[in-house]
Amino acid sequence: MSVMEDIITGNPNIKAVFASNDNMALGAWEALEGAGMTDVVLVGFDANPDAAASVAAGKMSATVAQFSYNMGYMGVENALKLANGESIPDNIDTGTVLVTAENAADFM
Repeated sequence: MSVMEDIITGNPNIKAVFASNDNMALGAWEALEGAGMTDVVLVGFDANPDAAASVAAGKMSATVAQFSYNMGYMGVENALKLANGESIPDNIDTGTVLVTAENAADFM
């Protein structure tokens, strides 16, 4: 939270915050709320239940759900392909979902 407080001090006209994960986003919300800046667009990443609840409550604007099972499965699958001399795609989409107020309940 103290990092976000410093960011707010240095950038009092901030319009949006994109956090690397939901814990950072939730801490940023506390700092933004404390500064009376509740209209700032705030997006996190991971779609943890607390963040989904924050999105549902209208505090965070969104969070991005990613699928760790897919990441692990596809990572091992493609590592085995490489080990066996096969080629793999340059990019592998493991799936994401933008969590908004409309679907936040699915992630709580």
